[in-house]
Amino acid sequence: MADTDVRLIIDSLKALTKTQSMTYKDLAKELSLSEVSIKRVFSTYECSLSRLSELCNVLNTSLLEVSKIAIKRSQNQSYYLTDEQDSYFSKAPFSFFIFREIYRGKAFKEVQEEFNIDQNKLIKILAKLEELRLLELHPNNRIKILISGQIRVDLMGSFFNKIMKKQNNDFLENVYREVKREDCCLQTSEIQLTKKSYMSMVSDINELGKKYRETSFFESKTTPSKDLNDVRWLFAFLPYKTDWNQYNET
Repeated sequence: MADTDVRLIIDSLKALTKTQSMTYKDLAKELSLSEVSIKRVFSTYECSLSRLSELCNVLNTSLLEVSKIAIKRSQNQSYYLTDEQDSYFSKAPFSFFIFREIYRGKAFKEVQEEFNIDQNKLIKILAKLEELRLLELHPNNRIKILISGQIRVDLMGSFFNKIMKKQNNDFLENVYREVKREDCCLQTSEIQLTKKSYMSMVSDINELGKKYRETSFFESKTTPSKDLNDVRWLFAFLPYKTDWNQYNET
């Protein structure tokens, strides 16, 4: 179980404890532990699988059910990069990619082997990510994630403008080349709508994007990586009128 998953589960156990009007002292008594030990679990997020299971039993639930609650809670959360993180990733986009893969659950060794990265180089990248308060690097290259939720980027920030804009342009070029594929989708229209209908369309598409971001987050936590496909989409809407007169040569 990845550290980020443990964090999500423990946060959900905290919420369940409050919902059931139990205290850390109550949990400690049920488990024959000190109250300090229980507080340490909830503050450091350091907990064995067996201990998590024991906590679930005390709260009359199962680890599976708490895992489902944790994923659902996290689906509805967004983590926006700080200005410092955004600025750094705009200058070191490969570091963002490495963090994204680790955040998705890959271990140090997996990342090193899959992307053929020298160990010292990877440690240097992780040290910077630790400095940015995104993770902690522990002995034996064990990684603890410090954030939760869907990672979001400021569309006015440096990372989007310096890196993602070009990625989107490259992506569109690929779409144009592969548009005949069954698993490719491209829809483009210039239509007329009332303001009400236009805003309704924007709302519908925003909800569609939210739905599949949440689906992706859930499946990344519950599905083997070999069964997942990399997918990119780009939705863009704007009150806009093409200048067709530019083609008038008379």
